[in-house]
Amino acid sequence: MAELVHLTPKTAATSDKGIEGDIIGLDDPYGSLITDISVDEFKKLGYDLNDKIALQIDKKTVVLPYVKTFMIVPVGEPLLYIDSRGRVGIAINQGSYSQKHSVKPPAAIFIPRKGAPIKGR
Repeated sequence: MAELVHLTPKTAATSDKGIEGDIIGLDDPYGSLITDISVDEFKKLGYDLNDKIALQIDKKTVVLPYVKTFMIVPVGEPLLYIDSRGRVGIAINQGSYSQKHSVKPPAAIFIPRKGAPIKGR
């Protein structure tokens, strides 16, 4: 007889340097990246809306504006935002971040604390 097993999902880990998390899904059909980084953990990093954030996705450094809505960035430009699930999301205004940058889950993401070097990981 099959037995149910309770799984404990992996969650993002916050340290003095920043947050190490994962890209856990895609917001289809748009190609936006869904992370396991909660808004509460992200807020601890000290960023303000409209800050430019240097972060790593699969060990590649990218710089993204942290904005409230897609319409703040020009069409075709990337952004970091808090999605409707209360998690950090990465997207392109009217485009697919996943397709343009060849990122598919699972993938690692690292966001340093504001003012901390990305290399400090």
